[in-house]
Amino acid sequence: FFFLKNMRKIIDFHAHIFPDKIAHKTVSHLESICGTPAFSDGTKEMLLKSMDEAGIECSILLPVLTSHFPKLPPEDFLYHNAGFPMRP
Repeated sequence: FFFLKNMRKIIDFHAHIFPDKIAHKTVSHLESICGTPAFSDGTKEMLLKSMDEAGIECSILLPVLTSHFPKLPPEDFLYHNAGFPMRP
C-alpha cells in the first residue's frame, strides 16, 4: 500500500467564493445570519491561499443565494471560476 500513501490528496468538499466587489458585504451578511465568524473573506484569492496553507489540492465550490449576489445567476459565477488552478 506504499503507492497509495504517496497518492494521498486532500479535497475540500464545501467551499464558497463570491465576486470580489461583493465578497465582504456578502460574508458579513452570512455571518450575521449564521451567528458564526467566516473562515475567510469570501474571495477566490483567499480560498487559494488557504488551500495552499492547508495542502488542499482542490475545493468543490457550492453556491449561496443571497440578496447581495449580482444579477448573474450564482451557477454562472461558479462556472467561470471553476477553472482556477488545482494544487500541484
